[in-house]
Amino acid sequence: METVKDREIEEKINEENNVKNINVENKKTDKIIKELKEFLKNNIIFFIGTFLLVYKGLLLNYSIGLEIGKNVILYTILVSFLLLVPIINNKNKFSYIYFNIIYFIITLIIFADFVYYSYSTNFLSFYQIVNLQYSKEIASGFQSIINIKSILIFWIDNIFIIGLSILAYKKFGNTHYKNRIIKIILIVTIILLNILLVKTKINWIYTDKGYNKSLIIQEASVYYYHFEDAKDYFSSLTKKEEIDESRLREIYSSYIENKEDKTKYTGIAKDKNVIILQLESLNEYVIGKKVNGKEITPNLNKFFNENIYCSNMYNQGLGTTADSEFEMENSMYPLENGYVFQKYYNNKWQDIYTTLKEEGYYTSFMHPNTSTFWNREEVYNTGYKIDEYNDISSFPNLEHAGEFYSDEGFFKEAVNIMNNYEGKFCTTLVSVTTHIPFYLEGVSNLEDKVTITKEDVKNFEDETYRNYLISCNFVDYAFGQFLNELEKTGLSENSILIVYGDHGAGLSCVNDIKKLYEENEIEYTDFENSTKEVHIPFGMRIPGINNNILIERSVSKIDIKPTILDLLGINDKFSIGKSIFTSKDYSFVKGLGFITSDYYCINDIFYNRKNLKQIEANEELTNLFKQMEDEIYLSDMIIKNDLLK
Repeated sequence: METVKDREIEEKINEENNVKNINVENKKTDKIIKELKEFLKNNIIFFIGTFLLVYKGLLLNYSIGLEIGKNVILYTILVSFLLLVPIINNKNKFSYIYFNIIYFIITLIIFADFVYYSYSTNFLSFYQIVNLQYSKEIASGFQSIINIKSILIFWIDNIFIIGLSILAYKKFGNTHYKNRIIKIILIVTIILLNILLVKTKINWIYTDKGYNKSLIIQEASVYYYHFEDAKDYFSSLTKKEEIDESRLREIYSSYIENKEDKTKYTGIAKDKNVIILQLESLNEYVIGKKVNGKEITPNLNKFFNENIYCSNMYNQGLGTTADSEFEMENSMYPLENGYVFQKYYNNKWQDIYTTLKEEGYYTSFMHPNTSTFWNREEVYNTGYKIDEYNDISSFPNLEHAGEFYSDEGFFKEAVNIMNNYEGKFCTTLVSVTTHIPFYLEGVSNLEDKVTITKEDVKNFEDETYRNYLISCNFVDYAFGQFLNELEKTGLSENSILIVYGDHGAGLSCVNDIKKLYEENEIEYTDFENSTKEVHIPFGMRIPGINNNILIERSVSKIDIKPTILDLLGINDKFSIGKSIFTSKDYSFVKGLGFITSDYYCINDIFYNRKNLKQIEANEELTNLFKQMEDEIYLSDMIIKNDLLK
């Protein structure tokens, strides 16, 4: 029988055991806390480094006004973890040096992205390595972008971090966390998360959404964009993309073989000359606008109002002047910035010049720049095999306009050259004055040629934007003189004249653009903002059509070539685009989306163009999206595999 004393002994033993258990648990807890403190202490560079890399990655989105997707912070953290894997569990000299090197490289890439995007509304790519040979010409446009403010925003933290790293190393010296198991677990986890989450997201963008630079940066971080870009580029050097022949046949039969090829204007300009004028960096939004009560482009306004004007023409990509030329000449979609002209210039093409030469036309090209820029000499002489190529050496007496040349003198000398041609001809003139940074120093008697003065644009905040508006006004003056010269020589009576902008000006000063719209009592909507760099002016004067025609349907730059051949009554052997005089009402913009009169799709989100509200994709929109992917695939495969030979 248990006595009171026995119970007391038992309780005492239990109490002692409980104390021991508590002590054991406390020791375990203390050990975990100690381990955790030691882990955090020795990984302080890793965690602070991750924070800084996330900040730097998102800084790009913020600086260029690119939306930050709901998951992009998570993905940026994961890829930052991956970049810093070598310094996990280390706080030593190597860790400080490694992080500062990585952070310097990242800052350099992000800053280069910012500068290039501000210059061209596009992101840097390995495909543009070939363009380094034009660094002098391209750099001339950077001086208005690279300033004290941008340098401080992107680089000032690097200086502080180097200083803090030196101080921290001197104070704490070398430490190393010895638990290798935790390090291995962390590294494996980081790699798996990057593969399972971020790589899955990238594949989704590629397969379901089509390759879209902005969307990758917006949804999966700028770091993964550059990783995928490098992978694609080096893969392209070693192997050709496989061709899905059945898909190509289906696309060709669906969109190319059976398209409309006759319009009410077919053959109306048979045997007429063709003069194509491509104007540098001319946004559609300056057409018809006034500053301080004065028209920015009075001569262009008059030309478009009296002839044929397409108010909804769009480029087929966020590309360069070379890409614009390629789209117009071949009725195909461009590759990466200027890449077709660099790598595939020797392909067999069904371009506008080749087609017209077969019909007895004399073909030429004129541009007041060096022949090597964008590899034009090879493109036009070896690729297209035109009859006459004119670079800056053909125009030795031109005045300078800042870093470039005056279009006024170029246009006048171009008319003199054309006036000496015998028989029918097709020539393309590519202007240059309205090129960033839009300086006009060197133009004689400038005050007598521009109607927009510095006083008129003083209310706009951005200096480059003020220069742009004045530059557009000067080029409009030059265009008016060009029309006068065509009239004097009689060329205007016997020539189709086509005028369009090559691409937007690449200016991100949205507040100033809004101010221009407000001054003209027009609303600046999200649609205008999303499409401003691809929305270009396009007009044409055709002998035999004396009335003004306004085409408000959505059309494309790849429609120019088939339109010319339609007017001349010449068979078009291959074009992806259609004549603007057909019923076509859509424009596909590679890397952005598509636009119709009623709807538009930007980064794979569909909107009603009338009220700008987001909508669900109906059958019509789904079919258009598929057609866009198919046409781009067809164009890419033809270019990369020389399928027109």
